Amino acid sequence: MNIKLHVLVVLLAVWTRCCPATGLGLQRAERELQQLAMCPEGCDTESPGSCVHDGTTGGFLCMACKVSTGRIAAADGTCGCRPGYYLAQGSCALCLLGSFCPGGSAAQSTAQACGDNLTTINKGSTSSFDCVTEPGFRLVSSTGTAAGCLPDTYNPGKNRLTECIPCPASFSTNTGEKKKSVYDCLLMPGWRAIRNFNAVRCAKGQYREGFVRFSTDVACSLCPSGTDTERSVSTSLADCRVLLPGWRWTGGQQQANSQAEQCPWHRFCPGGVAAAVSDGSRACPSGLWTKQKGAASERDCLVPPGHFLSKTGPTPQIEPCSTGEQSPTTKPGGYQPLWLDAANIRQGQGLVFDSSISRPASRPAFRAVFCSGNHYGTAAERRYNLTLRICKSCPPGTGTNATDCDESRSQCPNTATGGFFSIAACRYPSGATCGSIQGGSMPARNVTCTRPLVLHAGKASQNITGMTQVEATNECCCQPTCNSTANIALGGQCGDVSDACG
Repeated sequence: MNIKLHVLVVLLAVWTRCCPATGLGLQRAERELQQLAMCPEGCDTESPGSCVHDGTTGGFLCMACKVSTGRIAAADGTCGCRPGYYLAQGSCALCLLGSFCPGGSAAQSTAQACGDNLTTINKGSTSSFDCVTEPGFRLVSSTGTAAGCLPDTYNPGKNRLTECIPCPASFSTNTGEKKKSVYDCLLMPGWRAIRNFNAVRCAKGQYREGFVRFSTDVACSLCPSGTDTERSVSTSLADCRVLLPGWRWTGGQQQANSQAEQCPWHRFCPGGVAAAVSDGSRACPSGLWTKQKGAASERDCLVPPGHFLSKTGPTPQIEPCSTGEQSPTTKPGGYQPLWLDAANIRQGQGLVFDSSISRPASRPAFRAVFCSGNHYGTAAERRYNLTLRICKSCPPGTGTNATDCDESRSQCPNTATGGFFSIAACRYPSGATCGSIQGGSMPARNVTCTRPLVLHAGKASQNITGMTQVEATNECCCQPTCNSTANIALGGQCGDVSDACG
């Protein structure tokens, strides 16, 4: 009750007892003052009949509340708020986000918080059922509280889901919790993404490492040459542990980079998963050879040309034939003419007819020669088949030099055969210039430029010692600005064509 009104009521009561003559007027004033003092807060006391006496309880009930406060008369006679509003400093205010306001009596017109990790979509919520989860959480219906999304699930929030949404197949949060979006679902190792958050397995022979965000640019990686995986959905380079037939590990065993190389000469590589300390290759038995690199089976190990397989002793060994054509009846396993495709020459060699051996024209004899003395032979490490392959001459004015060469540029002879095997070994000698080179018995002359190039007049004295023909051409020759046809058209004004780019 208002203190001032209460004082007035007490004074009127005292006055009425002391001065009965004032009578009914003062009693009526006392009742009105009591009504004004006892009306519920917010009641419109200025309107007649807005506040009435309750004969049962002896109190007063409000029938009409002040319009300016937004309050309404409740069933218990107090001035409360409509649902969606709460009392704040005597007036009704709109319920805030994250809370709900059921409204009703003055005592009920309070804002109630939804709870941790819960909110409302709009202001003015009226019930706990308006409370929704924050992103990354789910609703625990039995308690009305929120709990975080478990690994491999997500929830964008603003809903009342009791279970978070599972990540698409082959996607994972990688143990992460409380994820808010499907974009928090990472593509699992061993998979690649396609459109609409779908994924396909990395095929056998491929792998992909790590968890990554969805992108159609995410691709699987191929295993290094000569290697494979045991299955699809491989997740690491180390899974490329299966050797293809004809390949072995570099470095003696599988390394971190899983690099492999072709099976070397005279060994065979069956492939598969090699032992922990093995490179996956095996030596051909009994000293047998292979015709090329990359042999995959012991069946690829053959008797080398000019030899036969001796069957004496516990372990057969190859032995040289006296002529290379032993009869199989006297030398079992001997090298036969039908095997001539197994004959080979090595890097830096050539193959010529051998006139010292009498053979039918249909099956001539050959012999290998070493290409040196300003010549170069085959570049292949081994070349099979009996076909005439003469050593090629170096370009005029160039020659080979075994003492002053760069092995990395194929200028040096093969260490095993002593023969040169590349035109890069043919270089101009000391003292050679663009305008003066000596080609064997030929008189000195300038570098020959391939048309339409011409000799650069200003570089006649340019030193080209040690250069190859291609390098010298690039150094000494140039594109003319005019040619003989243009020279005639200009009435000879171009002068000597060789000077055109000088």
